[in-house]
Amino acid sequence: MNDARIVDAIAEQNLRHRQMNILAAAPVAVIRPAAPSSQTKVATAAPVVAFLKNQIARSDGQIAEVKLLDAYGLTVITSGTASVYFKGGKPKSSNRFSPPSGVFVIDQVAIDDSTKAHQSRVSMPITEPSNGAIIGVITVELEAASFF
Repeated sequence: MNDARIVDAIAEQNLRHRQMNILAAAPVAVIRPAAPSSQTKVATAAPVVAFLKNQIARSDGQIAEVKLLDAYGLTVITSGTASVYFKGGKPKSSNRFSPPSGVFVIDQVAIDDSTKAHQSRVSMPITEPSNGAIIGVITVELEAASFF
């Protein structure tokens, strides 16, 4: 969960959001054109997505999808297309977690209408290794039938 690729991807997105908030609050005369960051995000995302998809493949069908959320509750990276059941209606913000780290949330099992499979979701905090601060959340969608 705290693989350096995951931590770095979340930390980079948190930094981009902090920079946008600073720019939004700055007077117009102070704002300078920023260098395009979309290329950086794509370059960062590809190895993380590949890593997540590899972990899913190694799970022998137990994991359907993995999503990384930043400190603002926004999606950083997803391993694929989210199931219909879990796309909306549930808070996705990392503020659901408070120290100490290691706390996690398990949602109840429900049928995903798009896949006709029973799924659940486990959300766990991702922490900054240097200080233990929660910087985001990893959400893992589980195929419930594979556990029985």
